[in-house]
Amino acid sequence: ISPDAILKGFSWQQTAPTAVTYTFEMSSPQQWGYKTRYDGTQLILSLKHPPDVKQGIAGLRIFLDPGHGSANDLGSQGPTGYPEKDATLKLSQKLATILRQRGAIVSLSRQGDDDLWPNDRAALIEKQEPDLAISLHYNALPDEGDAENTQGISSYWYNYSSYSLAQFLQRYIATHLHRSSYGIFWDNLALTRPTVSPA
Repeated sequence: ISPDAILKGFSWQQTAPTAVTYTFEMSSPQQWGYKTRYDGTQLILSLKHPPDVKQGIAGLRIFLDPGHGSANDLGSQGPTGYPEKDATLKLSQKLATILRQRGAIVSLSRQGDDDLWPNDRAALIEKQEPDLAISLHYNALPDEGDAENTQGISSYWYNYSSYSLAQFLQRYIATHLHRSSYGIFWDNLALTRPTVSPA
């Protein structure tokens, strides 16, 4: 194995007549994505190398997903009735402009009122294989929620490779932008499930 290898080693064990458990030992705690597939009876594992960020985010490929997005998918609505789909699109467009000014290569899942199911958005991540994928939302509380005493940003992750991204974004926004922190949560959401990028 070469000195710059992502994978240090692996082992497998047949845990049942029809099941095998693979254990992969990685060279770094932060992973940047993977894909798996079968070629006949062979399992093929593809690992992504980390992006080169020595010069900042120039060249970093970032996928932004403005949550919701059509007359059939408004998302939550604020007290004035303003839909989440419009707020997330404006936020994503502003963020994309700032990131592009810093040299990042940014793509958006939608540019207007588009009907995209969550799995359609996840498929875009799998196809584009960005360095980072971020879905932006303005969540609403359940009907019995205490809106006056509940506020703040939250970050969600599913795959362990995305946990560091969720932690970083949550801490940075709370500390540097002085926003209340609602918390970091593990959740099995369509836009947190892709394995090809921290999402």
